[in-house]
Amino acid sequence: MELRGGTLGLHLKKIRFDKQRHSMMNTLVPGKPYACITISDTGTGMSAGELERIFDPFYTTKEVGKGTGLGLPVVYGIIEAHHGGIDIESSKNNGTTVTVFLPLVDNET
Repeated sequence: MELRGGTLGLHLKKIRFDKQRHSMMNTLVPGKPYACITISDTGTGMSAGELERIFDPFYTTKEVGKGTGLGLPVVYGIIEAHHGGIDIESSKNNGTTVTVFLPLVDNET
């Protein structure tokens, strides 16, 4: 969206996983409550080949000086360390949607 602008969306909701969704993410527990954070944009999107490599350290599609490629691998590690999950959908010229699932816990006093 850097060159032509666009829309950035951010949504937060509480969900419980069902078995169908669980089959897509092995780290999540069906029936357990999760915070579902969805970030979407109307940017340039990614090809299927680019999408397959987004969590590879140092992989980037940006030109030299525009990024290191460490952002998403670090995000992935943090989410996994907290027993969550991440799902990314994208297609070239159609933007990207990133959905992060983090387990909810009871407040401790």
